[in-house]
Amino acid sequence: PELRRDGKDVNSFYQAWDKVNVEKALVVEEGLDPAIVPEDQRPLADFGDLDRHLDVSRKICKFSWDQSSTGVSIYVPFDGVGRLPEQDVQVEFREIGFLLTIQKDGKKHWYKIPNLCNPIDAGASRKSVKTDQVVVKLRKQRASSWSDLTDDKDRQQRRREYRIQHGDLKGATTEELLADMYKNASDEDRAGLRDAMRVNREKREEDARKATEA
Repeated sequence: PELRRDGKDVNSFYQAWDKVNVEKALVVEEGLDPAIVPEDQRPLADFGDLDRHLDVSRKICKFSWDQSSTGVSIYVPFDGVGRLPEQDVQVEFREIGFLLTIQKDGKKHWYKIPNLCNPIDAGASRKSVKTDQVVVKLRKQRASSWSDLTDDKDRQQRRREYRIQHGDLKGATTEELLADMYKNASDEDRAGLRDAMRVNREKREEDARKATEA
C-alpha cells in the first residue's frame, strides 16, 4: 500500500525536500540574502547532439593556452591535422564553451570545454589550423584577465569566501584556513602552502619563545 500524508503520496514530500537548497534556507532564516550562497555549478554549454556518443578514448588531452586582455588562445597539438580536409576539423562555439572535433581515418577525435572561465563572443571566435596543431581563438565578451581556462578555480574561491564569512570556516585560525586550502589544492599549490604553513609555525614558535624570555 502507498504511504500517504495529508492525502498526498509520501514520496512527493521527499521529492520536494530534495529540491530544497538547505544552505539558502538557513541563510534566509538568519535574515540574509540567499544570493550570497554561491552556486555549486552553473549550467554547462549545450552542444546538442554534437557531443553525444563521443568515444572517451579519442579525447585529446594535451593542450596549452595563453591570453590577452581581449582573447584566449588554446593550442591543441595533433599530428598531420594541417593535411586533413577543411570539413574534417570543426569547432563549435558557445557563450561558455567550445567543442573541437577532428575526423581522421574514420575516427573522431575531440576536445571540449563546457565551462569556460567567463563568457565569450561565439560569433567572433575562430580556429586556425597549422601543420600539426589547431589553435582555438576565443574572443572575450569583456576585457579582463581570466584566473584559469575553466571556471573551476573561481567557483572554488567563491565557495571558500562564503565558508569563511558564513559557513564552517567562520572564525577559523590561520592554520585551520591553510589546512583547508591544502586539502583542496592542486599538487603545485600544495608545495607553496607547505612553505606558508612552515613559516606560520616557525613564527608562532618564535613568538612563544620571546614570551617565555620576557
